[in-house]
Amino acid sequence: FLKAQYPNGAWPQRYNRFPDPDEFPVVAASYPETWSRTFPHEDYKGFYTLNDNTISDLITTLLDAYDTYNDPRFLESAKQGGDFFLLAEMPEPQPGWAQQYDREMHPAWARKFEPPAISGGESQGVMRTLMLLYNRTGDGKYLEPIPRALKYYRSSLRPDGRLARFYELHTNKPLYFTKEYELSYSDADMPTHYGFIVGSKLDSLSDQYDRLLT
Repeated sequence: FLKAQYPNGAWPQRYNRFPDPDEFPVVAASYPETWSRTFPHEDYKGFYTLNDNTISDLITTLLDAYDTYNDPRFLESAKQGGDFFLLAEMPEPQPGWAQQYDREMHPAWARKFEPPAISGGESQGVMRTLMLLYNRTGDGKYLEPIPRALKYYRSSLRPDGRLARFYELHTNKPLYFTKEYELSYSDADMPTHYGFIVGSKLDSLSDQYDRLLT
């Protein structure tokens, strides 16, 4: 895990080689000038990947390893993972997180039903992990993104009180796919194998944040 970690603190979707630091500049997330609305068939395995809470789970594992072995390298690596989350928060008007980023730190395509977008799913795991890191380190920088992220996601709730898995860059419109895997603003014809709509944990995240401040 330590060797596979990128210079910015992230990990790839799938490991295949140790990263060369010169190939991966440490930059903050930003919006791409344009993005394809059709699946580009790009190799995404090396992208910085939050999907399925990959980085959050790695951070938790490293903290467990630190508790077990008392090796400061594991704690430092976990903190670097948290530092990546700080870099990966998108600028206004959508201060949340994407599922995956390319090396320019732009939200990027992964599978044919995972477009460049702001995530309503993995972002909730990011906030919980940032609060875990604050609890373990006492460093207030890990709490700094949370109030604006909570505000943004509350403003993005669907009428049914849930969150879309994907929000379109800039417009913040919920994005879905048809059964033919075409992007759509409608949730009327979605494939059933994937969670394009996710539950909101914003109340419990807000409560946890408030408890940390007291």
